[in-house]
Amino acid sequence: MSTLETTAEQDLQAIEDARRLRRIKILTPIRGGLNGAGAVFDGYYLTYFFTDIYNFPVVFTGVLSIVSVLVSWVFAPAFAAFVDRFNFKKSKIYPWMIIGSSIGYIGHMIVMSLPAFNIANASVLAPIAFGIIIIARIGDQISRVPATGISPIISKTAPDRQYLAQAGKIGHEAGKTIWGYIIPLFLGSLTAVYGDVTIAFAIAAVILFVLGWADPIIFALFGVKGSYIEREAMRQTQTQERVTLKKMLKVLFTNRPVLGMFLFFTLHKICFFIYIIYGISAYDHLFGQAEAVGPFFTVFSSTAIFGVFCGRLWTRIFKESKRSCTMAMVVHIAFTLIIAVTFNKIPIPLFLVFFAVSSFFMGMLETWVTPLYTACAEYGSWKTGVTMNALVMSTASLTVSTAIAMPPVLATILLRPDTYKQNLTFLFAWVPLILAVASILCLTLIYNLNDNKIRKIQDDLAAGKTQATSDLKL
Repeated sequence: MSTLETTAEQDLQAIEDARRLRRIKILTPIRGGLNGAGAVFDGYYLTYFFTDIYNFPVVFTGVLSIVSVLVSWVFAPAFAAFVDRFNFKKSKIYPWMIIGSSIGYIGHMIVMSLPAFNIANASVLAPIAFGIIIIARIGDQISRVPATGISPIISKTAPDRQYLAQAGKIGHEAGKTIWGYIIPLFLGSLTAVYGDVTIAFAIAAVILFVLGWADPIIFALFGVKGSYIEREAMRQTQTQERVTLKKMLKVLFTNRPVLGMFLFFTLHKICFFIYIIYGISAYDHLFGQAEAVGPFFTVFSSTAIFGVFCGRLWTRIFKESKRSCTMAMVVHIAFTLIIAVTFNKIPIPLFLVFFAVSSFFMGMLETWVTPLYTACAEYGSWKTGVTMNALVMSTASLTVSTAIAMPPVLATILLRPDTYKQNLTFLFAWVPLILAVASILCLTLIYNLNDNKIRKIQDDLAAGKTQATSDLKL
């Protein structure tokens, strides 16, 4: 084949790759909106469903959360290491997304539907529901690990990475806002028609989880399959040396940027899930206005969306990604402090104003977290000469699974019947402040990369250099 023909083929391939990237950019907010359907049911209603429908004790939700975290911590890194080394015959990524999401969403639908068949003895279903949820959590990891592992491959430029982070978050929050309004109306209508709340939950869960299920399926089939993402992921596996799992895990735990981002984002997300999971309890038991929880969640989601939308404008002010993220966190902490000091001492409208500003900057953080986390994988490849994108990025999945599990654990420890209101106030007002301060310290003191260093690492990787042969010193 002549050089001219080779160049022409490369040009055509570059055009096709650019088209696929544009398609992924279009799919990203759509996926977020679809994912919001299942996320609302899982995040807002699952704990309520266990305690009020299955009649499980509160301690059960804490135990379930602990077991879920342990499963994630054991399974996700091991599976990520396997994904980094394994190829299917003609693919590497997209089949796992379909297999894992199918296990996860079908498991959730079964758990939400079981009481409709045996509500009189719902409590005896506890062991079955417990086992199915654990299997569903494993399915979630099977889908999520390869999906996050391709983040460094999708695009190398900071603007693209920030756009994808923003578009995904905006779509997700918009989906949660829309479904957060629709679900109560939907459940009320179904309960009125069938006269049984368990049947209403079962029907709603099937519909909404199917919508959520469409998110990974669409991305797998129309975004990843047959794309440059699969091509590059398979090339990395085929061209690099085989590395033992023990060595891969050793490299992971000596990756300083990963440690910094993991601690920062986990602590930050615990704050987020405290508000999500215990917002209803706070309005009911502390404010005595359970009917006002709708505006609370609307403010929470809509201001977060607006914050994500304004993230790149904030970057224009502070120029550099880590600096921008840090300054947004400083403002968020300031208003979290105001909320803690004035909690339940001011009118709800004023509380919502303070909370809106805090949520705005909490949402804005999503602009930089994913790009900064993606750089951790590139740093790992640069430091060791071994590509372990799925393994490194699996720790990003662990941040979410760990964070969503921790509020029930904290509640199990703190919420005693004799001091319930007092400790709920501490959990909802002061714990987020403590966690936010700890998270910014992890970001500023442990995460040792910035945009300039990330660009130099990318240049070294493109030139085939590693830390051992690079002029860059970290």
